[in-house]
Amino acid sequence: MLSVLVAHSYFQRFDHKQFERAKPYPPLATLQVASTLRRGGHTVAVFDAMLADGVESFESQLRSLQPQLMLLYEDTFNFLSKMCLGRMRQAACRMVAASRRAGARVIVAGPDASDAPQAYLAAGAEIVLIGEGLSALRILVDRLTVDPHAPVAALSEGLMGVATELCPSAHAQGGHALLPAAGGPPFPAWD
Repeated sequence: MLSVLVAHSYFQRFDHKQFERAKPYPPLATLQVASTLRRGGHTVAVFDAMLADGVESFESQLRSLQPQLMLLYEDTFNFLSKMCLGRMRQAACRMVAASRRAGARVIVAGPDASDAPQAYLAAGAEIVLIGEGLSALRILVDRLTVDPHAPVAALSEGLMGVATELCPSAHAQGGHALLPAAGGPPFPAWD
C-alpha cells in the first residue's frame, strides 16, 4: 500500500475577495478522493490549504509525512468564480516542485491543470489527469502500489485522459468515463 498526501492549492488568503467574505468551505472532492484512497487500504493524509498561511505550511507537512505519492486534487466547487487563479497556480506549482524534491511521485488533477497541463508538468508533476480523472487515478494508484518506482511511461500506458512529459497534449483525447461508485460517492474524510 502507498502513503499518500492528498492536497489542494486553494489558499483563501491569496483570494482577497473571498478572504474578506470569511466564508471558507471544505474541499469536498479532495476529501472524497482521500476517503476513496483510504478505503483502498492506503495511508492517507490531507493538506487543506483553505486556511493555511502559505505553501510553507504544505512543505512542513510534506517533510513530516514523507509520502510516496502527493496527489494534488483540486476541488471544482465554485472554482471559476475564484479570483487570483495565477496565484493559486503558482502555489500549486510550488507544492508540486517541493514534493518532487522530497522524492514523492506527483499526480495533479483539477480544472486549471486540465486546461494547462504543461505548467504543472514543467513544475515537476509526472502525470496530469484531464477532467475528473477518477478512473485513471484508480488505475495509476493500483500500478504504483505494485511498483512505486515504475517509470511514467509504464504508469500511463494505455490510459486516456492523462498528460505526461511524453505526451503533454493528451487533453485532446478526453478522459475516461466515470466509474460508478458502489453505494454512491464516498463519505468525505472529514478528519
